[in-house]
Amino acid sequence: MGINKYFVTILSLFLLATTVIGCSNAEINYNKAQFSESDYNLKVGEELELRFIANVKQGDHWQPLYYDNSIIELTNYQVLSQTAEGSVGPETVDGSNIFVFKALRPGATEIRMVYVPYWFIGVPDPENMGLNTYLYYVTVED
Repeated sequence: MGINKYFVTILSLFLLATTVIGCSNAEINYNKAQFSESDYNLKVGEELELRFIANVKQGDHWQPLYYDNSIIELTNYQVLSQTAEGSVGPETVDGSNIFVFKALRPGATEIRMVYVPYWFIGVPDPENMGLNTYLYYVTVED
């Protein structure tokens, strides 16, 4: 009987470990980030408005992670407590972040936008954090 108890204990530990590992893999897959790309062509002086759904009441927000501010500049940023028409992003939220960029000079740049949860402090790292990301390729011509 001592061998049976030993076998049952080992088997139970193995099944528990398998379940824990299986749950952690499922969690990683569940949190997989949404990623989207778009192209825009602007003339110098034109504006590009980007609208994103955000859980603003909770404190979540979108922010530009990078763009070349010698080619385009951020001229306006708004936080709305309702979802603005044409906004993109996670679906179960209560507001919008609106960014307006102005084309300054000819050239090409990327605007990388990242969704930042309310609890996050520091510079977001979308690749390692599973954050929703939008990448916009912007070309400015005369």
